[in-house]
Order: sequence, then C-alpha cells, then structure tokens
Amino acid sequence: MKILKKIKVFTDYVCPWCYLGHSRVKKLMKNLDFDIEIIHFPLHPNTPNKGLKLIELFNCSEKDLEFKNENMAALMKNEDIKFNYRTHTYNSRLAQEIGVWGYEVYNNFDIHDRFYEAYFIENKNLNDKNILIEAIEKSGLNIIEGEKVINKRLFKNKVDEHWSQSYQYRVTGVPTYVLNNKTLIGAQSYEVLEKFINVN
Repeated sequence: MKILKKIKVFTDYVCPWCYLGHSRVKKLMKNLDFDIEIIHFPLHPNTPNKGLKLIELFNCSEKDLEFKNENMAALMKNEDIKFNYRTHTYNSRLAQEIGVWGYEVYNNFDIHDRFYEAYFIENKNLNDKNILIEAIEKSGLNIIEGEKVINKRLFKNKVDEHWSQSYQYRVTGVPTYVLNNKTLIGAQSYEVLEKFINVN
C-alpha cells in the first residue's frame, strides 16, 4: 500500500494569503497524490466578537486600506477566485472549531471553502452563529450536530491543540506549509508548492 506524503498547512480563515494559498492547494490536490492536514492558526485571536475595523488593525488610513484591497483583488482575479473589498476582520475561533469537526470527523473539505467564501466574498462575521450554521448547511454537514459543536464548544480543546502545534513549529505567519520537517512560508505560487511537495 502506497503511503502518501502528508503536508501540514497552517492557516486562518480571515487571512487573505491563506485564501489564496487554499485555492492553489486545491488545484494541487487534483494533480498530485498527497494528504493534507489543516492546522488552525491564531492570526488575530483577540478580535472582539463584533469584529474590528481593518484601519484599526493595520493602523492605516481609508486610502491605504483601499490600496491594500485593490492589490489583493488583483491577485485574486489572477487566480480566478472571487474577492470583495474588506472593511473588518472577525474572530475566527468558532469557525475553526467547526472546521476541525467537519474535516477531521467527516473528511469534509468543503467546510473550509464555505468559511473563506463567507468572509472574503460575502463579508460576513465568522463569529456569528447564524453564519456558521449557514456554512455547515452549505457544506452538507448535519446542522443539529453542528449546533451542538458550537453551543457546547465540543472542539475547543482540539483547536487549542492546533494553536499549540503552531507554537511548537514556531509558525509566526500564515500560510505556512510543513512537509518532512521542511518549511515553506507564504502564499507561494502553484509551481513552488508543487516542487516543495515533489522534492520533500
């Protein structure tokens, strides 16, 4: 039996570079045989439940934020993925807990797409329970079970483990890719990611 390589991907749903990297990893999954382990990273763990304005997060002007959005929109367009200008970041902790439940228990990769779409296309608050339930439904997961995961924080400890693993691997930015003790940081091109997987 062939043992597939397993690449760890450290990521956060509110990171635009992770969204870009996620798109490229999905393309790689169609062309190469490898396993993927999503490790959730605490990008902005202290973001309030209602969200935080990006001009406050980045300590920048509205004009600077517009410039950032324009640059990111161009990158996304080149990648052929949808993207709307952002004004806020949101606390992604609960979404991460749902992501772990959906992917690790049911091998449902779609849940990741639904969260990226909710934030980067629809500008929705990933800390809003209704938004989480909507993502669960769209990904084909059981809504009643998903609500229990949210309300009882059934995967809180699992995400704590993910965050601890981020610290153990000394991950300071995302996306970060780890394969056979080799590390690749940032939203690398398809070609760079492909070579990273093939040579390690």
